[in-house]
Amino acid sequence: MRKAHPNVHYVAVTANRQKEINLSLGVRIEEISVIENGVAHHELWGLEPEFYQWLEARDFIRRDIVFYYPTKLMQRKNIDQAILFIDAIKKSGLQPMLIVTGSQDVYGTAGQAYEDYLKNYPKQLGLEKDVFFLNDFNDEIGQVWSQAFRAADVLLFPSAYEGHGIPPVEAALCRLPCWTLPLPTLAEWQLPSLTMVKTPAEAVKAAHSLMLNPIHLARKEALRNHNWQQIHQQKIIPLLNALITF
Repeated sequence: MRKAHPNVHYVAVTANRQKEINLSLGVRIEEISVIENGVAHHELWGLEPEFYQWLEARDFIRRDIVFYYPTKLMQRKNIDQAILFIDAIKKSGLQPMLIVTGSQDVYGTAGQAYEDYLKNYPKQLGLEKDVFFLNDFNDEIGQVWSQAFRAADVLLFPSAYEGHGIPPVEAALCRLPCWTLPLPTLAEWQLPSLTMVKTPAEAVKAAHSLMLNPIHLARKEALRNHNWQQIHQQKIIPLLNALITF
């Protein structure tokens, strides 16, 4: 390639390639668009398209931290405490999201009144667009509890007591940090991925600490700026519209 085609608009995947096209073909820099390659995140994470579309519809990409709490609707699981953590983090200036699996307690220890209370609690705090119970969307997206481990940034596990407590172990296997209460069982395991978070103030502190973590920041950067949907909407469509107009 030594000569530019007069009827071709050149597109480079990086600014470096843009310079190479300029030098090789003599096309002016300002006439060469830069549109980087994207990543199909849902395929890389093994998410079903329906679940990824569900996440996108709830502003998943712009969230600073996505929390996941795989739990039944039981009082000892302290789901209302998890919601209070989200409330405090949001008030601190961040944009959090909490996904709770929220299947019904098959042993009936909580009752319908407690379930209604939990489902209405986010609305009372103005968090109806930030806290979601996956069980309410089973008909739309199916059972996706394992997929949510890969989509989340932090496993939130403020359970009051546990005989064992599997989710923190599952989180460790998925390379997820886990915020939990200082439970004796978890102290036995001494998982380095655990952060003890007992109050909303401590949740805010942990959240802002996470926002300084290079791995977390890189994940957010990749999701927001190297996402095929974002690239298509923000760069490819405007370029095509400009060329059609031209």
